[in-house]
Amino acid sequence: TVLVPDDTTRAMIMVKTTADELKVLVRKSERWTPMVTGKLAHKVERESCCWSVDKVGAGKGIVIQLEKKKTGSWDFLLRADVAGSILEELGREQVIVDAGADA
Repeated sequence: TVLVPDDTTRAMIMVKTTADELKVLVRKSERWTPMVTGKLAHKVERESCCWSVDKVGAGKGIVIQLEKKKTGSWDFLLRADVAGSILEELGREQVIVDAGADA
């Protein structure tokens, strides 16, 4: 679920899925603003993916349903793109440890 302002309509939302990527954009004024974009942790059946705009708590949200190609649970939805980043140089675990260290 991606939370959006209460005045958001379906016409203001663009959800694009491929077998391994998810993009959720919302139009604000005359611009499309990315809300979620990234490579999926696992492949999905693109033809079976769907989305809707629903009431979520006291607000509104885009509810996205993805059908996995392979059974099993996911630890996370999106993969981090580490190519060329500090994560690639240091290794993900080291950056996470350093982020939690006292300064």
